[in-house]
Order: sequence, then structure tokens, then C-alpha cells
Amino acid sequence: LGDWGSIEQGKFRLETNLFDPGGMVEEAVVGPQARAASRGLTLKTEIERGLPTISADKKRLVQVLNNLLENAIRHTPKGGGLTVKVAREGAGVRFSVVDTGEGIASSDLTRIFESFYQGAGVAGGSGGGRMGLGLSISREIVQSHKGRIWVESQGKGRGATFLFTIPTAS
Repeated sequence: LGDWGSIEQGKFRLETNLFDPGGMVEEAVVGPQARAASRGLTLKTEIERGLPTISADKKRLVQVLNNLLENAIRHTPKGGGLTVKVAREGAGVRFSVVDTGEGIASSDLTRIFESFYQGAGVAGGSGGGRMGLGLSISREIVQSHKGRIWVESQGKGRGATFLFTIPTAS
């Protein structure tokens, strides 16, 4: 079954382990950094020192980061930049993917994680955002970890920030 089929049928399972979230991000950005560079974009990380470990499915969280980075790369024009930030937030760790891309229309912010949601697409974009299932799957993965995922954007031409939190290991 594909990820979405597993989710819909209630067969989605997590394989959790303890790990360092900063180390996971450093590993996860290697492939996307090459893709970003080939499109004339910069991709950097900002990882807070001394982060607590998390108990999570590392492979699935890397999948979430890849989904968010691929969208950011696709919607950021040449010369733009992306930053993956990791920081402590309350009883969890917050991951942020910040881009200098097209931005997202305010009318799409609350619906962008819905399955196959096309909406008006990115702010000022045409033909829909073509987000497909990647963001829906990302939402399911984060929520299955008892985390939260959301997006912030100031609108057209002002980039977007996708954020998610994962509780720390107790």
C-alpha cells in the first residue's frame, strides 16, 4: 500500500526510536541541498544547540521534511533561499522550513493540508498549487506523533514558512 492508502485504511504504523532532531535534519537536507543548488537556490540549516532527543519515526519525519523542502524548492524562484530551522519549543521541538518563494494566498492557508487541495494555489499563481497528497501525508505523520503542523505566509511574493512540532522524549 502507498502511504495514503495505509492512512485511509488505518494501517499506518510508526517505528519510533530515540534520536537527535538536529542530526536528523543535517542528514535529511543533503539530497534537497543538491536539488536546490541545481535550481540556483541556497539551502541552509539553523539548528539550536543542546536540543532534547525525540522519540519518533525518523524515516517518517525525514519524509515530512522532504515533502516540505520539495514544495519550497518548486515554489521559490532562482536566486531565492530556503532555511530549515530546528529549535526547542515548550515540551517539544519545532521544525521550520522557511522560503523566499511565491507565498501562499491567505484563503489557502487553512486548507493547504487537505487531500488534493488545489485552491488558488500560491499567491498570485495560476492553475492551482498542485500540492497533491504530500502535505496531507505530512499532516497525518506529524499528527500521529501527537505533533502539530501549520503554515504561515504574508501573501504574494513574501515566501512561506511551514512549521511542525514533535514532543520531546519523556
